Amino acid sequence: MSDVVASQPDFFTPFWRDVKGSVSGMFIFSGSKDDYVETSGWTFIEWMSEVLKRSDIPDVVVFSPGERDKIIFPDPSTKIKFVKVLGLDKDEQPALPPPGSNPFADLNRAQPPKSTDPMDVDLPTDYASCIGLIVDFLKKDGATRKLTKADLDGAMPIVIEIDEQRTTRGLKLRAGSQSETIIEYDPDFDREREYTLEQLGEQRRPVAAAFIDNADKVVPSEGAQMAALPEAQRSLLAMLSGCGTNGNLIEAGNPLVLCTKSFAKLHPDIQTADGVTHIRLPKPKAPQREAYIRVLAGTDGKRLAEGLTIEKLTALTAGLDLRHIQDLFLRALAQGVRLDEDMANERKMEIVQQVYGGRITMRKPTYGYDAVGGHLTAKRWHLDWLVQPIQEGYTDIYTGVAYLGPPGSLKTVMAEATAFEIGWNFIEWNAASVRGMYQGQTEANTEETFEAIEASMPCVVLVDEADKAFATPGQAVGGAGSAENSLLAMTQSFMSKASHRGQILWIFTSNYGELIPPALVRPGRIDQKIPLLTPDDGMERAEVFMAQLRLHDRSELVNDTLFKDLVEIGNGMSDEWTQAEQDKLVIKALGLMRIHKIGFSEALRNALSTLRPETGDVAGMTANALAQCADQDLVPPKRRPQFADRTKLQAQATEFRTRERKVRDI
Repeated sequence: MSDVVASQPDFFTPFWRDVKGSVSGMFIFSGSKDDYVETSGWTFIEWMSEVLKRSDIPDVVVFSPGERDKIIFPDPSTKIKFVKVLGLDKDEQPALPPPGSNPFADLNRAQPPKSTDPMDVDLPTDYASCIGLIVDFLKKDGATRKLTKADLDGAMPIVIEIDEQRTTRGLKLRAGSQSETIIEYDPDFDREREYTLEQLGEQRRPVAAAFIDNADKVVPSEGAQMAALPEAQRSLLAMLSGCGTNGNLIEAGNPLVLCTKSFAKLHPDIQTADGVTHIRLPKPKAPQREAYIRVLAGTDGKRLAEGLTIEKLTALTAGLDLRHIQDLFLRALAQGVRLDEDMANERKMEIVQQVYGGRITMRKPTYGYDAVGGHLTAKRWHLDWLVQPIQEGYTDIYTGVAYLGPPGSLKTVMAEATAFEIGWNFIEWNAASVRGMYQGQTEANTEETFEAIEASMPCVVLVDEADKAFATPGQAVGGAGSAENSLLAMTQSFMSKASHRGQILWIFTSNYGELIPPALVRPGRIDQKIPLLTPDDGMERAEVFMAQLRLHDRSELVNDTLFKDLVEIGNGMSDEWTQAEQDKLVIKALGLMRIHKIGFSEALRNALSTLRPETGDVAGMTANALAQCADQDLVPPKRRPQFADRTKLQAQATEFRTRERKVRDI
């Protein structure tokens, strides 16, 4: 094997292993196939073609449906071999069957028009004929070559060791022997056979590979019922579904590779086909992004503006492809400036919107717990159980938490502040928006979202209004197999991955936590339900007012005298005032200050005399949130007597849920 494959990206290892072992007739690569492979500047197929060529598999064939709709040969000499091996240059051949017919009844008879020069042979452009010829080419003896003694040196594709259980078919030199004797173990008959090098010459090894790009357009998930498909497409689907276990294809060892951005967009028969090796092409993680940025930034980061380091740009570009990172530098170059943080942030937001269409937003957190008024109990718990352990490198932390309570109680603000305090990336996932009208679309959107989240690790992921994002068992639309059920199943699986613990913190928010699917709100996914409630005394309300003045850039008003006034004002307010409604009071008070030339305390009292809280049934939502909490340490001290009387609390929560259910039914 050439040194070029001695150290390669993670996705190449399982592919090369299965090619060497001739254990699979077909491979599926899904994910970032159009992105660059590390710092090579080549897309996946370009990179694979080059690596295979350097690894003595020079004959690469590509079929790309869409605008190009044709068989492509990266090396023109491969076309000559392709035409000759299939006999397409022979004079006495019937013409190709017309498009739409079944070309698989006899592939050997489905030939292009007569030609003597292989380069002049016009190959078909319809899916069925193209792929039929490609698969037939991979099976032919002419697409392999004889093994030589050099193939047994190192780890050439056909050469694999026989394990102790003798379950692997393979070839190896007799251990410790100077003779040129090769042993083959046949697990089907539990026996060994010996070959001399001359006899080994009858064995063959692969020299060709084929890639079907955008395979989801060739065998899409839409129209999944086989009987409903046109005959040519049914034949194509049946042929590809059987490639994984096709004896001739496996024996030839020439890999057939299907490439797609989304595995879920492939036809179910392809997804579940036997003998197929599925390999993901993940988005670039921090090490890959940093390595590429170092290439683009130039010596000593000369293409970066002052204040933007390579490390900072690596964190900022979490979730982007390498080609997106290249785009940042090219835009700066076109403007004749160095790339700065504002330019990178602005372009990233545009790219995320273009790629994900609002399904997720990624932003750099800009404020911490100082900007969150009140919630002292919750902030202290977060610092002790999440922020500090993560910063100290512990990974045995909670997977996720749910913020429960009335609307306007700063649940979303608290989530972003938590990401800031930890120092992680922050992603807001609009889970409800991934649902699609067509089969496979929901799964594809969800798959793409999770790939972006993985590429952004470590990160905090916020699912706002989680009760609306996921269907509960009694509300599922479409029954088994519906988009909601697919979304829920994929989310459960993704949240439970052991490799994500300590790398992803999930935060669900909800006014009605009981409507979040129970499968998600359990230990290992959402570990704690945290009540984020309205302020319950004058001190906490005063802290909320002070934080809101700072957020409105009126820090000059903040002082000890004002704080004492605000405590007095807060003591006269009811628990119905949420933090969001307190902010409305602050905005009106600032306006009254400007209009009447009065102090803030007086203006706030005037605003309080004219405004009323509008959030409905705060008491019921409070009882409902407390009833779902299982840890007293998460409950504000003044709410603990209510929390302690579980019987009364459950009755209050049940009464609230009954009222809300009636309202929803209406």
